[in-house]
Amino acid sequence: MQKLLTRIFMFVLKSAVFLAPREACQKKIEEINCTINKIQEYNLHGWSYRSVISHETQEQYWYYEAGPDTAPVLVCIHGLMLDGRTFVKLNRYLRDYRIIAINMPEQSSLYTGSIENFLTIIVDFLRSVNVRECDLMGVSFGGVVATHLVAHLPEDIAVRRLVLASSVIAGATRSIRNSVKVNHEWIRSVPDYQIYWFFEQLINFVKNTRGQKSGDEELVEFLRVKHPAYYRQVFEALANYQGLEDACRIFCPVIVMNGEKDMLIDKEMRNLMKHIFDGKRYFTIPEASHEMMFTKTELVARHMENFFTRTRRPVPATGINISAVYNRHPVTRVK
Repeated sequence: MQKLLTRIFMFVLKSAVFLAPREACQKKIEEINCTINKIQEYNLHGWSYRSVISHETQEQYWYYEAGPDTAPVLVCIHGLMLDGRTFVKLNRYLRDYRIIAINMPEQSSLYTGSIENFLTIIVDFLRSVNVRECDLMGVSFGGVVATHLVAHLPEDIAVRRLVLASSVIAGATRSIRNSVKVNHEWIRSVPDYQIYWFFEQLINFVKNTRGQKSGDEELVEFLRVKHPAYYRQVFEALANYQGLEDACRIFCPVIVMNGEKDMLIDKEMRNLMKHIFDGKRYFTIPEASHEMMFTKTELVARHMENFFTRTRRPVPATGINISAVYNRHPVTRVK
């Protein structure tokens, strides 16, 4: 019932974008500054907020960092609605790691509507902060980016282990493909000011409905509307990306965690991920929704710590035969 009501709400909201005040929204878009430190009013719980300029591309990257400089590095990639503050509670439990959480650029000269653009950006960022070996974590859309990255690593970057949380394999099931297609077509059909208004209303709704729930108070503080260029880039990239072959070619150890009440991940996707990755390292977080990095951080961190300890000397996996995946899950094949 909740999933149906959410779909109805999203449909009504999309249908109402013609009510968006053009001039007011355009002014807000012009006032968006994607690079300046805008988080001084937030409690970062010991994290520092930094920037680095790439010598190779001249892109400026903003990121959060916590933990000892000499500790093993954990690089984190956020999803669509948040930024690096997605991981702001993680350092409370993973104290023996240097955690780096990038803010994906909202606008970039490297964006052309391809998933490859995110690969370029993450690799460029890692080189810019002098990280050549790390564990990698992706949440939601960040998990899609992380999967693609690990499947296409350049020779000078090594990922020891991959953590996927509240995430999916892009384009791997019919329901995922249909959802991306609908959203992509809609975003392509409306101007920037209407995209801004839509996400502004969506975030206001989340703040009003989730702000009083335990563990969500800090989450709603971090929500803000991003530049429309970012939403266009994400959905254009998703529309043209099928992540199944990338998922099947990953050879490092992988742990997958999804919330029991995550409405964005259906049973078919859960079963597919259990089949492709080691089913013994697939964990369903009880009573958790898509925002479990905030609401269930301690449990997520505990699974990660156990995973890191047991794979301290990672043994490469054997990989997955994609033909076997198609035979077992025929709906995954793109026709």
